[in-house]
Amino acid sequence: MAAINDCLHRYRERSKFMTFTDLDEYIIPRSHKTWSQFINHVQSSNSRQSGFLFRTTIFRQEWTQPAQAYRGVADTYRSSILSHTQRENYTFKPRLRSKMIVDPKKVEEMGVYFAWRTSEKTYTVPETDGLVHSYRKALPKDQYTEDEWQRLSTPVTDLYVVETFGEKLAARLKEVWAKLPEMNQKEQKQKDSVDLQEQENQDIQKQEESTEAQQQAKNLDAHKQTDAQKQVERPDEHKEAESIDVQKDVENLNVRNEKESPHGAKTASVISKSESYHSFQMVEGVGSFLLVYAAIWEGTSVRIISIKKLDEPITNLLCVFWDSLDQTSTGVTVKANVSDLPESQGGKHTAAYITCPVPPESKGKPPVLVGLGKSKGASSKPEVTLPIEARNEPKPDGSGENAKVEFTLCVPTMFRYGNAAQLVEKLEMSRLLGVRRIVFFNLSVSDNVDAVLRMYMQDWSEGRESLEVVVNPWQLPRVPQEGQTKHLDIHYFGQMAGIDYCLHRYRRFTKYMIFSDLDEYLIPLQHANLSHLISELVKQDHLSKMFVFRSTVFDHGRPSPAQGYEAKAVQFGSSLLGFTWRDDFFYPARLRSKLIVDPTSVEEMGIHFVWRGSGSTVAIPVDVGMVGHYRHRLKGCRPQVKDTRVVDKFGKRLAARLKEVWSRLPDVPLGWDPLEKPAPSSC
Repeated sequence: MAAINDCLHRYRERSKFMTFTDLDEYIIPRSHKTWSQFINHVQSSNSRQSGFLFRTTIFRQEWTQPAQAYRGVADTYRSSILSHTQRENYTFKPRLRSKMIVDPKKVEEMGVYFAWRTSEKTYTVPETDGLVHSYRKALPKDQYTEDEWQRLSTPVTDLYVVETFGEKLAARLKEVWAKLPEMNQKEQKQKDSVDLQEQENQDIQKQEESTEAQQQAKNLDAHKQTDAQKQVERPDEHKEAESIDVQKDVENLNVRNEKESPHGAKTASVISKSESYHSFQMVEGVGSFLLVYAAIWEGTSVRIISIKKLDEPITNLLCVFWDSLDQTSTGVTVKANVSDLPESQGGKHTAAYITCPVPPESKGKPPVLVGLGKSKGASSKPEVTLPIEARNEPKPDGSGENAKVEFTLCVPTMFRYGNAAQLVEKLEMSRLLGVRRIVFFNLSVSDNVDAVLRMYMQDWSEGRESLEVVVNPWQLPRVPQEGQTKHLDIHYFGQMAGIDYCLHRYRRFTKYMIFSDLDEYLIPLQHANLSHLISELVKQDHLSKMFVFRSTVFDHGRPSPAQGYEAKAVQFGSSLLGFTWRDDFFYPARLRSKLIVDPTSVEEMGIHFVWRGSGSTVAIPVDVGMVGHYRHRLKGCRPQVKDTRVVDKFGKRLAARLKEVWSRLPDVPLGWDPLEKPAPSSC
């Protein structure tokens, strides 16, 4: 991912369009002779595209069927395109193994299969206009559904690329290899040697198999009785061995236990990763430990999100600014300041931030890159370089990547997270509450969760979705600890660093910001949504900048579907519809509370309160608003009360939204069913 985005930013000023493919992939225009003709045709009617997304089909290597007119050429030059004219009767869905041609000036972050951050919509190319031809071996069977796999057993002959480009390609191959005669001869000798060795190996194998078969025939009678006896004595031995092997695979792949969901499918399998150029980078030679994640433009300075050794001062650090992607030019060097964030929770590492003041000569123009290095003079090469984010001004029309929305929700790190039911409910309930952007941090999620996130992101990028879903990879490195390699000794996978990134990355692009976990909801009890509630509070006191909601626990150990929603609670794995008993108790403010803040008034955000900010704080009365925390009980056996206010207010609309979303995800498992096997209560 770093290489992809380095290429994007390095060459964006020197290329009108860019494409990103592997060595065995080709984006083939099928309605025009060239990419240029195709793009001009599309843009003649609408030029507002950030890029063109092409779906992929596989020309299997094992299906060797050279085009009749090019048999000799295909063999001589080992041409995959000329040798393989049969493909699978299947094209992958958009964003799944797809590839793109993009306008680099309209793309901020490029992924492997699609663009993550763009200023315009992505155009999904119809199969009749273009495809990605991938010349490779078949993918594992588990990459397809059973119906798809059956359909793939019969190849489809596809001569389009050969008939369109074959003659020119053969001529170019001939011309190039004519300039490389020694390499061609050497390769042919190697091929002949390999072929001869393979033939000898096959002859030896056949001879050994014949001898072994004769020996087995002699010993068969002697072994029959013994083998039968062993089978009687140990009928489950093979099954036990299989069970052990499967368990090892599960542990190695971080796979959750499988169980049937209401959809009839099994829960998520292998943990997957989302794509983006964000990654933690080690700054060598500066203190004993310093990781940096992202650099954010803040007007008079650049803030770099970091993780470092707790209470270890770092003083020998410089920032180097560049006004372009050309790092060979002379950069402007300034001294960096490093500050720890609070709430280390006793860990050895802590979230921190690096402040790089922008020099006056920049005249308010944001630099493009910032580098970090040791204090050895301006000529020293930085240890790491980061692109500077949030350089653009918010879009007044409320559209696209840098739109200014009313509410942005920041959610903590997802680690081995496989609860798609909870995720969909979080997204849809947040929508009903007035949220228009949700920011996630992905350390590891399962396939079902990945599918949900991708659907929302694709819909938003193509203009079909008003809720923007942002997924930031959060691949914390493992470090040596106590003789073993472990995750960093930092609270909740660097939660404070994620909060700090979200706060400062989107502070100019949102009016208010919400911080809550996946199982928490900030609920207005006397207003239609959060917008109406906050607007009324600000009218009462225009200096109000921080709004504290007190928390209560809705007991996950006591299934209690609201009347009329019993079936839907099970069908969609809904906590809000399925649990209506809560503690008759609200935690005091600053203890398990969650907040809505004006981000421009907050400098340091905590998990349950603001550490450093300006403006007044409003504690929301519990009859006006609350945090509904849907989880198992936290404390003893407090008295409980049945509370259906959330369902009464939002249940009908929420159930309708869940139905619509899950109708588009028929093969995606919920991940769990909260009403199926509740944890036993000790009360």
